Amino acid sequence: MSYTPSNVFVYAAAQAGAMAGMGLPGSAAITDPNSSDYATLSAVAGVFAQEFDTQWQALSLPHPSIYGAAAIQNACTGYWIGHAPSPLIYPFTVAGTYALDCLALIALVVEGETFNASQGTILPAAASGTTGGTGATGGTGATGGTGATGGTGATGGTGATGGTGATGGTGATGGTGATGPSTGTAGGDLAGTYPNPAVAQATGTAGTFTVLAGTTSWLTGAQQYLTITPNGGAGSVLATSPAAITFNAHNNISFNSTAGGYIWTGSTYIFENAAGTVSALTINPNVTTQLLFGNTVTTAVTISQSALASTSAGNGTTGVPMTIQAQPGQAATGAGNNGGNGGLLSLQGGPLGTSGSSTAGQIGNVESRFGANGQHLFYSNGFLQVAIGLTNAASGNGGIYLGNGAAGFTPTNANYAMSSDGVNLLLNTQSNLGSIFLNTLTTTRWKFSISALTINSQTMRNDSVFGTCETVSSAAATVILNYTTLANTGGLITVVLVSRATTAGTGIAAGDTATATYVLAYKNVAGTVTLSTAGITLVGAGQTTAAALTSALTASAATNIVTLNVTNTNLCTVDSQVLASVVIC
Repeated sequence: MSYTPSNVFVYAAAQAGAMAGMGLPGSAAITDPNSSDYATLSAVAGVFAQEFDTQWQALSLPHPSIYGAAAIQNACTGYWIGHAPSPLIYPFTVAGTYALDCLALIALVVEGETFNASQGTILPAAASGTTGGTGATGGTGATGGTGATGGTGATGGTGATGGTGATGGTGATGGTGATGPSTGTAGGDLAGTYPNPAVAQATGTAGTFTVLAGTTSWLTGAQQYLTITPNGGAGSVLATSPAAITFNAHNNISFNSTAGGYIWTGSTYIFENAAGTVSALTINPNVTTQLLFGNTVTTAVTISQSALASTSAGNGTTGVPMTIQAQPGQAATGAGNNGGNGGLLSLQGGPLGTSGSSTAGQIGNVESRFGANGQHLFYSNGFLQVAIGLTNAASGNGGIYLGNGAAGFTPTNANYAMSSDGVNLLLNTQSNLGSIFLNTLTTTRWKFSISALTINSQTMRNDSVFGTCETVSSAAATVILNYTTLANTGGLITVVLVSRATTAGTGIAAGDTATATYVLAYKNVAGTVTLSTAGITLVGAGQTTAAALTSALTASAATNIVTLNVTNTNLCTVDSQVLASVVIC
């Protein structure tokens, strides 16, 4: 792993001193001319120099003087003479192993600097290399080419106007103009007055009119209704190849025939209200759009497409996709203009029916299934139910259910993949591999159902619990976790402690951290907890980024509660947290 020194003089002096101290064999002469034989020593010297440089920077010490650089090298040489580690194994290859040793050597060097300062002895800093001289000025570049020729000047002003010519002869008399428009009251198929009468049947007068072939007919105005009654029953052509049939906002069209009717473009249907193919239905008013079925429709309404006729000539053709899509967001051009959001697609069950004196109905469900009576793929019935890969997901077997389970679904260890009962989130499979319970923000409980052998009173349970506290320049024991044990169980608590300084103190910088791992066994008999005879025990050695930052745990028990207390240094403010993992039998 690469390492970039914070202070190259500090790093180099520490590395040189460590290398010389380990390489020189004391009173004996050094005789090995093969540099590769010193690889082990260079590895140790390198990580030692890294830690020395890190601690020097952490203490915010200035660049060393010529005394400081020499003192670092000589002190490190003396420290390592006769102390070369062998073999080269952990922890000698880890820089943090030498933290306390480096701090002690730094203190020795710094005290000499302090003495010099108290005596007014000002020594120059360890010199850096000098800046090189400025290079010679380059030669002058070649002269640029001739610029383009300028544009043509503006056109001169217009000359003076010439004199008026002689008057011409009188022209011939023009023909008689066309007769003016009719006036008065309109009659026959027309209503109103001239010169702008209206078609009588389009203004509410009883009667019929015909859409001419090859023309475009419009219904204009607000709240008008056009009722089309086919004369020939289902399949009647109502218009022969019209260029367009357009219905403006607030105009409705209804088919007043039990046999059905349609709009025909001459080659294809564009809407049909009986069995057959719907090619396209375009509704484009300027207000809210609805495809609405009247309340006289009492049978189920289905929007679908009929299957192709069966074939024996080969494989069947894949069904044509059907897309229901809300309007795309509006595109925006120009700097700083955001595009519009896409429209909302809302699938809603029917609202419930109210009751004047009895029980109201229930809201309609939203579901997706294979076939009219097939397996549910998605179902909403007071909770979210997603069923996967089963022959009868409607019975609740093997699906994914989110909700409070109040609609009749009762999860067991064999009938669900994921479920929520309003308190716990349960994950399971039909092979009963296990489930996961997520309880509160402070406690996560995991239950593993994996034993294929006899299960008696074992809980097969694992609790993970966080605890936190803060101490302000105090070494008093402070409660960091109260853990409630279950009656008639035994367990092992493994605790990871992390304490971080949030203010600086003597030998401590803000952010310095101390960690440790502890174990504690307990039993709970009839609601009373008893701790192990060894009590809470530190596992191995704690870790700290500053020797002055200390943090330790103690434990006590009362009724069914195990209490953990943390004791921190009183040199600064410390935020502490523990993560207790409890295996419960």
